[in-house]
Amino acid sequence: MESFSALLNQNSADILRNAKAKYQPDGKVKITLFSKAVFVPDGWERQDRGTLRRQGSEGQCSLTPRADNLRRAKNAVYEIAAANDWEYLVTLTLNAEKIDRYNAKEIVRPFTKWLHNQATRNGLRYLIIAEKHKDGAIHFHGLVNEALRLTDSGTVTTPDRKKPIKKATAKKYGYDLNACKAVYNIPGYKFGFATAIPLDENREAVSRYITKYVTKDFGKIFGKTYFAGGDGLRRELPFTLHNIPYEDFITKEYTIQGFGAVKYIQMDKSDFEEYIKGVA
Repeated sequence: MESFSALLNQNSADILRNAKAKYQPDGKVKITLFSKAVFVPDGWERQDRGTLRRQGSEGQCSLTPRADNLRRAKNAVYEIAAANDWEYLVTLTLNAEKIDRYNAKEIVRPFTKWLHNQATRNGLRYLIIAEKHKDGAIHFHGLVNEALRLTDSGTVTTPDRKKPIKKATAKKYGYDLNACKAVYNIPGYKFGFATAIPLDENREAVSRYITKYVTKDFGKIFGKTYFAGGDGLRRELPFTLHNIPYEDFITKEYTIQGFGAVKYIQMDKSDFEEYIKGVA
C-alpha cells in the first residue's frame, strides 16, 4: 500500500486531483483550487496515518485540509443543511421540572435517544444544534423533515416581530395571515416546549441561517458540534474533482501548511461547465 504522503509528493495526476467543485443549491459552483494535486478521486479512500486504499463505492471520499474547529463545524453544518430537503425549523426547550436543563451530561442521553427513536420509528431526518440561554440553560435549534406529528399552536410569525403572536392579534394589527407562517407544537417531544415553523424554499438562505447557531461556545456544551441523522441524510453537497491549471484563475491566494497554495473561486454552474469542457 503506497503512503498518501508519497503520492502527494509525487503529485500523481493519475490518482490525485488539484480542484474540487461543489455544487451549491443557488446554482453556483464553489471551487477549491490547489497549486498541486491533493484531492482523492473516486475509487480511493484515505485511511489512518495517511495511507490510501481502493474503496468499494465511488464518489464518497476526498482529502480536505484541516481548518480551525469553528470553521470546520460551520462548514459541516452548512453542507448538511444545504444537501438535504427540510420542512421545518424547530426550537426545542427543556423544562426544569422534567430535566436538569443546565446539566449537559444528564440531557445528552435521553435527548439523543428521543432523536434515534423518532428516526427509527417515524423516519425523522434532523440537524440539531445546542445553544445556551444567557442564564446557561440549554435548548436546541434545528432542521427536520416532515416526519414529526404536529399540532397547530394558534400562533403565527410575522415579518417584523421576533416572537409569534396569536392569530387574532395578528388580525387585529392588520397582518395578512396568508403572509404569516403558522407555528406548530410538537406533542411527541416530552422534555419541554417545542415548536416547528415551515421553511421557505430558499435552501441557500436556510442553510446560512442555521449556521448562525454555530458559535465558539456551542461545542463545549456536549463536547460535539451538532446532532445529525436519519435514513438517507446526506452530509456533503454534490462535488466533482478535476485537474485545472492553477494559473487560469487570478484571485487572492492562500497558503495551507502541508498542502501549499490554494485559491477559492465561485462561478455560475453553466460557466463552470463550459470552462471544464475547454480544459478536459
